[in-house]
Amino acid sequence: MPILLQVNNLSKSYSGQTVFSGLTFTVSSKQKIGVIGRNGAGKSTLFKILTAEETADAGQIMLGSETRIGYLKQEEIFEPTETTLDYLRRTSGRADWTIKKLAAKFQLNENELNNPAHNLSGGWRMRLKLTGMLLTEPNLFLLDEPTNYLDLNTLLLLENYLKSYPGSFLIISHDREFLKRTCSETLDISAGSCYHYPGNIEAYLAFKEQKLITLIRANESLDRQQKHMQEFVDRFCSKASKAKQAQALIRKINKMENKRITIEHRAGITRISIPPTIKRQNLALRTNDLAIGYNQQALAAEINLDCRAGEKIAILGLNGQ
Repeated sequence: MPILLQVNNLSKSYSGQTVFSGLTFTVSSKQKIGVIGRNGAGKSTLFKILTAEETADAGQIMLGSETRIGYLKQEEIFEPTETTLDYLRRTSGRADWTIKKLAAKFQLNENELNNPAHNLSGGWRMRLKLTGMLLTEPNLFLLDEPTNYLDLNTLLLLENYLKSYPGSFLIISHDREFLKRTCSETLDISAGSCYHYPGNIEAYLAFKEQKLITLIRANESLDRQQKHMQEFVDRFCSKASKAKQAQALIRKINKMENKRITIEHRAGITRISIPPTIKRQNLALRTNDLAIGYNQQALAAEINLDCRAGEKIAILGLNGQ
């Protein structure tokens, strides 16, 4: 498959603090890669370097001759007075008929196109940014946390689009289920380096857990060997007949430390303490003709709801509804 992007030994630091060092990976056509890692690992920084918003301290980035990158940022800055249509004109340079044809696929109709862009909710902003990116006709997407603030309809629209997309993309996300449904490969950025795994996030996390267990067992085996040798040294180091052998074991114990494998710190488990509550029977909550809104403007009315003890109810709807 044609190579779209090749990254070799990429390094970046801020104020002397290393973000990552020696990142090396390749993206070919039709690869769908989920990018994972803790906050601060350098995922967004990597995207900014790939799109020339920032510069690397060292390393190389090589693009294929046919590579066209589209970048979907976490946040987008809109001009104070521009409409949605103005934004798409400004960022794409395309004709109105082309813009409107593609915008319709993301349910951006004439009304939405004429609204101020900065007034859009999170879900509509995502549709707008995705439309703007696609108008540049990229064959490699970079999507940074695309599911943030999305309502269910927009999330499903984005997910279905990515599933059917024939090109390549890299997606930064902490949404495990979203990555599992859209990406077939995983790029893990952690401890200042990266690992490219040829499987989705579920397969990778299982592989990573098994690898961690293997490393822990290897270190435990090393501990046992060192302990056994140290016991011999402690027992016989004062005896002249065994002193030479004891010194040899001390050197061996020290050399064995070089075989110890550094294991990345495992994320701790957050424990939440929920105070005891009175167990309710039957009806726990009821609303009668409830109305909600802001600034004297009603968003919803005539809300009638019964929630019984033990029920778990999902509240769905478009952003702003």
